[in-house]
Amino acid sequence: MAETVYPSDPYTFVKHRAYTYYLNCWMPKILSRFDSGTVVDAFSGAGVYTDGKPGSSVVVAKAFLDHQRRSTWRGHLQLACLDARPDRVARLQQELGSLEKPPGFQWRVGRPGRLSERAEALQRFAHPDRQARPTLWLLDPYGPGDVSFSVVRSLLESGRGDEVILSFFAREMHQRCQVREWQKAMDVHFGGDEWRVVLNFPDQAQGMQALLAAYSAKWKALGVHVGDFAVQIASDKIRYYLIFLTRHPSGMECWTKMAQRMDPYMSRGASPQSAEQETLFGEPSTGHMREILAQLAGREVSWEELDHLAITNQHSPKVLRLALDEMLAEGLAFRQFPLDADPKARTAWPDGCRVRFYSKSDLAAGDATLPSGLPILG
Repeated sequence: MAETVYPSDPYTFVKHRAYTYYLNCWMPKILSRFDSGTVVDAFSGAGVYTDGKPGSSVVVAKAFLDHQRRSTWRGHLQLACLDARPDRVARLQQELGSLEKPPGFQWRVGRPGRLSERAEALQRFAHPDRQARPTLWLLDPYGPGDVSFSVVRSLLESGRGDEVILSFFAREMHQRCQVREWQKAMDVHFGGDEWRVVLNFPDQAQGMQALLAAYSAKWKALGVHVGDFAVQIASDKIRYYLIFLTRHPSGMECWTKMAQRMDPYMSRGASPQSAEQETLFGEPSTGHMREILAQLAGREVSWEELDHLAITNQHSPKVLRLALDEMLAEGLAFRQFPLDADPKARTAWPDGCRVRFYSKSDLAAGDATLPSGLPILG
């Protein structure tokens, strides 16, 4: 029989740090507004690795226990854990049992079982009285066949505030997309054959991106906000992705904060080395945000719309304002309201402003008319 406790790999550190940073934003929001919030670790393992590093369930527990604002929360955190093997379940109970047990925290390790068998029971635990108690589902399967699209959808729809963080093994799926058993597993994972787009991309990097795009597009078609963060081998190679699913922009705010803390320059991914280092760049990259804003040429857009667009594409208000500064300097974006600048303002783009966008072809044709009341900059 396989060992109860496994060795950790370098990428576990990146994943667990992402969990912690996300929880550090999620818990204050949830536990200050609701009587309880729930985290379900559906592939919990034994709670510890051979080198003594904590497993995911213990990481979640410590994120709560060590949070400096815990004493101000009126709600409490429930942690539910599931694993398929009795030996890992027993060890996890031991690891969690050694932790502090404050009144605001309770944990439960279910009897051994698979997510496909226990999804309904976990949903009842998370939402015992059908109240809007937000739940974060951590899904870190051993392979794509362990997490079906239909089960993930049912988890996401079990409560209005439920969210999912899923480990998405694009590298293995690309490498084994010609293997019959993996094809069956990928049909289950995608809930269809959308994954077959990868067959058109023999290049691994392109194939992994194609798989991510196909999976994300299916969720977006259902009205779900999707975030992704790459767990990298090195700065230019991706081991797998963490995919985030939520129905609320406020969830994307927490995800974006996590991504920017892990990757201050691009907010797209981190390796075991970069996750422990400060960024080498003074300012975050605005390239992706500018590509998004360029599509607004010819429109006047409110700050609320721009802020929503930034957050749902994993960018902070800071990145949005930096991109607008650059576009203003190039004549591609102007503040239409308010026209008069506040001399004390730190930014030309205050909350509540409205922005007009132009394309380079507008400028070349002389069609872009600057608004009256300049200067725009404060």
